[in-house]
Amino acid sequence: TKVEEYSQEGLLWTVLYEECQKLKVEFSNTEYNIAVLHEVNEGAHWVDIEVQKTADHFSGRSEKLEFKNVEAVKVASLIFQGGYSKLKEVNAYVAKWILENHYEISGNIFNIYHVSPECSIGEKEFITEVCFPIKERTDK
Repeated sequence: TKVEEYSQEGLLWTVLYEECQKLKVEFSNTEYNIAVLHEVNEGAHWVDIEVQKTADHFSGRSEKLEFKNVEAVKVASLIFQGGYSKLKEVNAYVAKWILENHYEISGNIFNIYHVSPECSIGEKEFITEVCFPIKERTDK
């Protein structure tokens, strides 16, 4: 879903939870929240973000939800504690590591929110895992 800026990701989580309540979705892990970055268009001022949770059971259909199996991917990841203002610095560090270690990005970057505003009262407690899908570069 396209939003004007990253900080509006919370709106997507609200829609996800409302729809999941309607469908009586049973989550596999209530503290396992994922946000996938599909596209950024700075000129048009929007960001395409997909939010995900793992589900064991659901019933019915929704125009706003998609249920799918997600395949495992090889990633370069870094887990950090603290506020989301650190994301830019963390992303730059992981991207640099990828280049220096002869890999390339092979899919959409995603974040796993292990401790998020949903289950924490202060951003100092947030634990986020930044994940870059990777594959070995062939131009070593």
